[in-house]
Amino acid sequence: MRRIRGAQDYAEPGLKECWHPYGLQMLQPEQFTHVVNSILRGQNRLLPLPSLPGGRLIVYEPLLPR
Repeated sequence: MRRIRGAQDYAEPGLKECWHPYGLQMLQPEQFTHVVNSILRGQNRLLPLPSLPGGRLIVYEPLLPR
């Protein structure tokens, strides 16, 4: 097996600028308000939801037992 020579350098992840509406559901309340305020100020973007012909939105139901 080949040995790795030296440490591998990776780019550090930047700040998240694009938010999906479903990703906002998982945030803590304080972080949610911070992200929404930054979206309203134009610092971050909200990604559009996918839609079907006729303007109907695709809604994903959670996979929870009923």
